[in-house]
Amino acid sequence: MRFGWRSTLTAIWTTVAVVGLSGCESFPWETFQWPNQARSRPDKAVATPSTAERPETVAVAPTPVKPPGLPDRPAPAKPKVRLPPPPAKPNVASPEGEEVVALNAPALPEVRPLPPARLVGLSEAGAESILGKATAISEQPPAVVWQYANNDCQLSLFFYMDVNKRLFRVLTYEVTPKYTDAARCVGTLHESHARNIH
Repeated sequence: MRFGWRSTLTAIWTTVAVVGLSGCESFPWETFQWPNQARSRPDKAVATPSTAERPETVAVAPTPVKPPGLPDRPAPAKPKVRLPPPPAKPNVASPEGEEVVALNAPALPEVRPLPPARLVGLSEAGAESILGKATAISEQPPAVVWQYANNDCQLSLFFYMDVNKRLFRVLTYEVTPKYTDAARCVGTLHESHARNIH
């Protein structure tokens, strides 16, 4: 009886040792870290980006900034182009060998213009007193047409019967060519008639 408790205690320790050893075999020793090792290295490794994953840095040139109060630079002036002088008119040699300078066309003689509207309403006698006798007379019923002409233009006067006074009066006129100055044309015809009277 004196050795009974010792044998019981021995059996208990033997059972505990067997259970402990079986537990050690299933313990995750690969992931276990001792306290000293846990302090020396972090739990998770910090991933360092590789060179290929780093963003590419692009150099940007700085934008020039004009200081305040500085006036804008004026635009460069365009160079002036000098045109060559016009060529001189050639001299025309006369039959005697003398050089004669070429002259412009002669200017038209001065004529006092006479507006053709002043002829409207004149009788046949009144028109003849200003322009003289017509170079041609024709009938275009109900009108009678008097025509005056010179080297530059032609004037046609259209006479119609004045029923109240029983005489023909100028109702309208026509100057040809169309581009001719009508007042100058009538003035030329009038001065030509005045010279023939004197």
